[in-house]
Amino acid sequence: MRCFIGTLIMLCSFSLYAAPSESTQNTKSNKRLTTGLVLSGGGARGIAHVGVIKALEEMGIKVDAVVGTSAGSIIGALYASGMTADELADTVEHIDWKGGFTDSSDRSEMPMRRKQEDYKLLLDYHISVKDGEVKLPRGAVQGQHLNLMLKELFQHVENIEDFDQLPIPYRAVASDIVTGDRYVFNHGSLSTATRASMAIPGVYSPVEFDGHVLVDGGIASNLPVEVAQAMNVDRLIVVDISTPLKKKDEIDSFFAVSDQVLTILTQKNTAASIASMGKGDILIQPKLEEVSTFSFDQIELAFKRGYEATMALQPQLSQWAEPEAIDHGFVITQDAPRIDFIEVDNNSAISDKLIRARLDQNVGEAFDRDLLMENIANIYSLDYFRLIDYQLVKKGDQTGLKIITKERKWGANYIRIGGNFADDVNGKSEYNLGISYRLKGINKLGAEAYVFGQIGNKMAFETNFYQPLDYSSNFYVEPYFKYRGKHIIREFDVLNLEGGRSVDGFATDDGKEQDWWVKRGTFGFDLGSTLLNSIDMRVGVFTASGGFKPDGDVFSEDTYHFNEGGYRVQTSYDSMDNVSFPSKGFWFNFVGEDNKESMGSDDEFKHIIARLGGAYSLGDHTLSAELGTEQYRSADLEPQYMATLGGFRRLSGYSSDALAGAYSAMGRIQYRYRLTDRSMLPVDFPAYFGATFEAGNVWDQRSMMSTDDLIHAGSIYLALDSPIGAMYFAYGRAEGSQSAFYLSIGESY
Repeated sequence: MRCFIGTLIMLCSFSLYAAPSESTQNTKSNKRLTTGLVLSGGGARGIAHVGVIKALEEMGIKVDAVVGTSAGSIIGALYASGMTADELADTVEHIDWKGGFTDSSDRSEMPMRRKQEDYKLLLDYHISVKDGEVKLPRGAVQGQHLNLMLKELFQHVENIEDFDQLPIPYRAVASDIVTGDRYVFNHGSLSTATRASMAIPGVYSPVEFDGHVLVDGGIASNLPVEVAQAMNVDRLIVVDISTPLKKKDEIDSFFAVSDQVLTILTQKNTAASIASMGKGDILIQPKLEEVSTFSFDQIELAFKRGYEATMALQPQLSQWAEPEAIDHGFVITQDAPRIDFIEVDNNSAISDKLIRARLDQNVGEAFDRDLLMENIANIYSLDYFRLIDYQLVKKGDQTGLKIITKERKWGANYIRIGGNFADDVNGKSEYNLGISYRLKGINKLGAEAYVFGQIGNKMAFETNFYQPLDYSSNFYVEPYFKYRGKHIIREFDVLNLEGGRSVDGFATDDGKEQDWWVKRGTFGFDLGSTLLNSIDMRVGVFTASGGFKPDGDVFSEDTYHFNEGGYRVQTSYDSMDNVSFPSKGFWFNFVGEDNKESMGSDDEFKHIIARLGGAYSLGDHTLSAELGTEQYRSADLEPQYMATLGGFRRLSGYSSDALAGAYSAMGRIQYRYRLTDRSMLPVDFPAYFGATFEAGNVWDQRSMMSTDDLIHAGSIYLALDSPIGAMYFAYGRAEGSQSAFYLSIGESY
């Protein structure tokens, strides 16, 4: 996005023509006639306004006042702030429209605790809870990214609060949702004014300003002719790009009905505004049938239609031309101001020190806007605030940075739910359901409590208490409890074993595979450190006990029991942009557990997990790779000490967890191609075609591990990134004539 920094050179003094025409000059008073520009709302159709302005500039028509609603407010504000039509076009082309429709932080900006939660089978939807009740926000999008985007667009005029002092006097129109009346912005900040004017009810949360609760201006005045008339201009150019009513067969969903209701409201007030136009005013209505409210991929077409519609009226408009009077506003640059102090206006339960600890701007140094944007993104990703804003403020001859946080009125605590289902079409199916609850902001340092439960083929329960030791959260302690229950299916042949309880009677006598139900409960305490939102390192102690039984019955009494205990170390790195369908990034995870008899373990052994992977994309093509191993070193060959492989993309062709051994290793290379076009909106459910090549195996002893024993497998699949998780339909085949079709919904980790 093109940014303009600095102070504005104000309009040159008006000059009179030597021989003016009657259309541009009042013959009685010899006074120049002034022109107002009115820009209506219409979403992506508003790009047509840029084409209109381009045509007006080419004709030499000077604009003396601008009024805009919704989409017209942002185009009008940019023009009024001193941009030329060409600068406007370039800026609009590079605006991240999609980012403006979401509050979600990029995954790279999220703390590692949030990233680690992605590896559970939970959907990426938060159900907010406050005072024991489920609460809903006042809008699906709070406007965090949109607000910062607008502040960057208008940074070159951020010190101008009186809109009459802009290069072109300006007004933005919003609607007071309490009274239903039109609200006209003539002061404040352009970013706040345009944010309020664009606040589509239900989509964006309302904006509170001067005691008013404001939403999209289109509800009260989509084509604010009367506002422009009140600015005492002599004539108006009125641009109407409002959305037409849908036809009967197009009203086929809840969203279509809602959109139609909003269109009816705006059309009625638009018609009234057109009727109020003066006799000499000019109405421009570009033909935008192919451009909808959200067609941000049709920017070039909308621009073209706006330009063409204006040029078609050149015979009338040319009489208003006065090229000598046009001041193509421009901006001179200046050095970034020095920051003399920093203050925090924080209305949440979180300490001001926690916010300050995440600000890298130093007092006494030049203001670094890009660095501040990174810091704000980091703070916002903590999920405590609905909005984080900033201002450059003056105290005498000093300039300060003020950080403003707005608490989530509906609560920062949240529930997440999810599940998965998989069927290999050979009779093996698996399902799991999960739910989690996170209690946040327990104290000033940002402590959190977390509970997760899962039922199904794999049972799980865990709870932990995360306590940062400093305001930057670089160090923390975390006591926890985890329970896991899973099926291990394999044969334990006593003839191939040396020692251990296997020879005491729980191996199968008939040489057939058996379904073992293994469960384990673990208490632990970790000391950890996080760095750069991507690295987590921890050391700790743990004690565990569990049992297993050979009949696979989850609820019957255990046949065998075991105890574990020792020391553990874990290091994780995660820069992936997405867990289910990554397009870029790298990750690795290493876990090492050293079980000691002195710590309560029945036996002394080591449990090691090491995995890494990454993804790279070029256009619609993505190549990813993964390599991993799990090892129970020096452990008895028993069901609780089994690593498993098998299932889609884990040696495709086999059923899920069909292979079990004390040692496992597997590598996978995956190619994925996006079949659907990218949406300009955050609501995007892409479809993919993909293929994998896999190699791996399991072994009972470390000395048996060899590349000669690797099982080669592969798969092809169709996938959909759906609202209920990743969906796959696949065919997999492995050596030994192992093959299977797979149907799955949701991820299994």
